[in-house]
Amino acid sequence: MVEFEYRGAKVQIDSVLFTRDSVSGIPWHEPSLCCKRVAYALEDITKPKIRAFPTLGVILGVVFAIFLLFVYEVATHLSIT
Repeated sequence: MVEFEYRGAKVQIDSVLFTRDSVSGIPWHEPSLCCKRVAYALEDITKPKIRAFPTLGVILGVVFAIFLLFVYEVATHLSIT
C-alpha cells in the first residue's frame, strides 16, 4: 500500500502501479470505489510512504508458534518424575 497527500488530503491506495508521470491503484478505505483504479500525477502528490501490513497468514503463524511454545513449556513442567 502507498500513502501520500494529494491536495492536502491523505490518500491510501493498494495494488499500486507506478509509471513515469503517475501512480495508480485501488482506494484503500472507500468501499464504493473498491473495484475502480484511480490515478494521480506524481507532481501533485507529497509525503509519499510505502506501508506494508502483515498478512493474516503471518499473524496466525506467529500466534500458533507462541501457542506451541506455551504447550511445550507446560508439558515439560508437568512430566517431572
